[in-house]
Amino acid sequence: MLVFALLLMPLLYLCGMAIDLSMAYMRRTDLQAAADAAALAAARALDGTEAGIASAAVRAAQVVNTSTYALTNTMTWNSAALRFSATPDLGGTWLPAAAVNAANVATMRYARVDTSALAEELGQVRTVFARAIDPGFQILRVGAQAVAGRSAVQITPLAICAMNNQARTVRVNAPGFEEIVEHGFRRGVSYNLLNLNPVGVPALNYQVNPIDFPPAIENAAHRSLATLRPMVCSGTVALPFLPNGASIYVREGFPASLTVELNSRFGSGSGSTCDPVSAPADTNIKEYTVSTFWMRMPVATPSLTQIPASATPVIGVGERKTIADVSGATPGTNRVSYGPLWAFAKPQRYDAATPATPGASFPTSAWPVLYPVATTEQADATSIYPADPGVPYKGTGVFKVTPSPSSYPRLAGRRILNIPLLACPVGAGGTATVLAVGSFLMTSRATDSPLGVHAEFGGLATADSLNSSTVLYR
Repeated sequence: MLVFALLLMPLLYLCGMAIDLSMAYMRRTDLQAAADAAALAAARALDGTEAGIASAAVRAAQVVNTSTYALTNTMTWNSAALRFSATPDLGGTWLPAAAVNAANVATMRYARVDTSALAEELGQVRTVFARAIDPGFQILRVGAQAVAGRSAVQITPLAICAMNNQARTVRVNAPGFEEIVEHGFRRGVSYNLLNLNPVGVPALNYQVNPIDFPPAIENAAHRSLATLRPMVCSGTVALPFLPNGASIYVREGFPASLTVELNSRFGSGSGSTCDPVSAPADTNIKEYTVSTFWMRMPVATPSLTQIPASATPVIGVGERKTIADVSGATPGTNRVSYGPLWAFAKPQRYDAATPATPGASFPTSAWPVLYPVATTEQADATSIYPADPGVPYKGTGVFKVTPSPSSYPRLAGRRILNIPLLACPVGAGGTATVLAVGSFLMTSRATDSPLGVHAEFGGLATADSLNSSTVLYR
């Protein structure tokens, strides 16, 4: 009995301390959950612009202001809790939103939330039993911080030359038919991405090192097929973002053997090494080179079962382009010489009154002017073409084929390739400058003989339109 009496108070104190510590643990858990969610929300908004910084601050505030602690108490946001950096390293330079400006905003891709900058009482847990042991334990202080950012961006490790180094030019098809052209590409036109060259006659294209990026030293092993295959499957590079003007390591010649990995986007039967879970098929695997067509066929061959996969190539003086890039009708062309038109996107008018803003999309009735051919039969769309703003790729019925079997993994947008458009020629060292990223829809399966990746241009990708994985680093 005496021993029990002597041990009773210490046991009570220990039990009480366990309760106090559990309360502190629960508080820290509440704070960590809020910090994690706020950092992730903020990081998803970062797109290299000052508007993205402002959006990140709003999103972080919304998360924290709806978070609770101690079951029922609501947290209150303080903008001092949010910082931005070019690196996820806690020892790096972290700037408040007010210090981010036009000079540094493009590199701000990581967000950090530190709860110590929130209201002081959030990090204070008043003890019940520990204070009886030592008055210094009246309050236990806890806190949490989280760092979030993008880990991989949805960019295919295949690069091509920009057909024009200017981001936007105007093509005058005819008076009243002025069309916006982006880095030399026309929306709604299909190109063989492996059969273009603005600075020479031979086809020019590149494989991208998906792991190493300047100024880091390149590891030559990361140019191997073993490294490239899984990245071509997923359509990603190990970079959180790729802003215009960035440098990448490239090597001339996209390997023909990787066309099967690109074809994983069309589901089973591609013969690729891709894992269908991490590299699923698109939700629509219809190839737009086979019927049913929405382009009117030539009268001489009204029952075509297949049309060209992309616009007919044209070899000019010191360049390799397509009939879509020349003025007027190219000899020997007919209604299907442009390949599938407008499967993914429609060209936009140029409006001189608002030159910085694209005008309305052209109607299908403009095809004879936009896509002239050498026969009296003009390019024309049939009545089955979807009404505005629809396009076949996003349509149903005859425009869509779903992967088979029905259990095969699928993901919308997988056929969209985000391709770096380079300033060409690229130097002998293999360091290239990315002028922009173009979004192209694979209109049909890629082929290794003849070599072709046929894809319709849908416009230039913006930083926030490029899907990427946003993860917690701390």
